[in-house]
Amino acid sequence: RVNFTEDNSWIPDRLNNDTYKGIQLNKVYSGRMLGNTDNDYFSVKVPVTGYLTFNIKPDASANTSEMEDGWNYQVLDAKKNVLVEDNRIKTSHTTERKRVAAGTYYFRVYSPYYYSLAIYNVSAQFTPAEGSTALVPTKANTLSVKGKTVTIKKSKLKKKSVSIKRSKAIKVTKAIGKVKFRKLSGTKKISVSKAGKFKLKKGLKKGTYKIKVRVVAAGNKTYKRAVKDTTVKININ
Repeated sequence: RVNFTEDNSWIPDRLNNDTYKGIQLNKVYSGRMLGNTDNDYFSVKVPVTGYLTFNIKPDASANTSEMEDGWNYQVLDAKKNVLVEDNRIKTSHTTERKRVAAGTYYFRVYSPYYYSLAIYNVSAQFTPAEGSTALVPTKANTLSVKGKTVTIKKSKLKKKSVSIKRSKAIKVTKAIGKVKFRKLSGTKKISVSKAGKFKLKKGLKKGTYKIKVRVVAAGNKTYKRAVKDTTVKININ
């Protein structure tokens, strides 16, 4: 499994998944093998033709006694063709520099027979080819978010669940790019969809519930991705 240091979410061990989460260029992400059949996939989007490399290395916390045979890796294109591969990596290692076209590429980390329990770090680097204009966002996203306080009568939750529109719970303004929401903390009886819709399970007791939510604006070719957290208070009376 792979722990994304940026948003603390988990990546699935498969390529063909509509909810596959990618990584950003020049940012460090960490992971650890859970067994010799474990596979960790990272995807990265390249904006124009250029040169792509990945770096994999033991985390600063890695214990030599946990290294065993280290890690194997493969660099794959969008059709899952292997472009570069190597095995038993135990020290900082940068993959062969490959010229690639614009598109999505994958970095697969998997285990030799004796897998490593140590945490590893992965990052992707990209240099546009001469004459290519990199469509890399340079401007800050203007996303602004503010959690609201919502009051619900307990009687409404007696026989059925209750939904709260995103606009009633969170004020979102000046977002550039597609906006998604993710619940970070709070009672399990209140869920938040990717669209920001809150759902309160029936039977929720009286009280004030604080739900911490992460709001992400994807940005575009000019504006960067933005991540902001906010807290929504839900009063049941």
